[in-house]
Amino acid sequence: MNSLAEIKNQEALRATLMSKQRLNVELLLNLMFKMKSVMILALFAFVAADKDYYVLDKIDLSKIENNIEELKIFMDCVLDKGTCSDLYNSYKVHIDESFKTACGKCTPEQKQFVSQFFKLYRKVLPQDIEDFINKYDPERKYIDDLLAEVDKYNV
Repeated sequence: MNSLAEIKNQEALRATLMSKQRLNVELLLNLMFKMKSVMILALFAFVAADKDYYVLDKIDLSKIENNIEELKIFMDCVLDKGTCSDLYNSYKVHIDESFKTACGKCTPEQKQFVSQFFKLYRKVLPQDIEDFINKYDPERKYIDDLLAEVDKYNV
């Protein structure tokens, strides 16, 4: 038979083990809560970082910069003076929003294109670029912000 001292030691040991188990459960629950919080924060960060960009086929201005006729076709399209190819129309439908948001949904490559577009047309067809700006920003509320943003990507 166990002595009274042994029984008290076993009870004390059981109480200590139960206390440690409760502590382990509390630590585990606390850790799970923190992990859940981190996962939720990571999800919010991912959603916040997920930005909508325009999906456009690339127009290589360097290939058409010496082709005045092709430059005119593109400008006539965006100014509603001529017909648009599917490629040119895919750009045209985003022009208004791009002005108003300083190309907020443009990828860096698209911002570089817009910067090159303005520089090329100012050099080659200056009246057309003025007509373009007058059509999409007649009050000139957006052009300065747009150019300031896209010129950061000029090569």
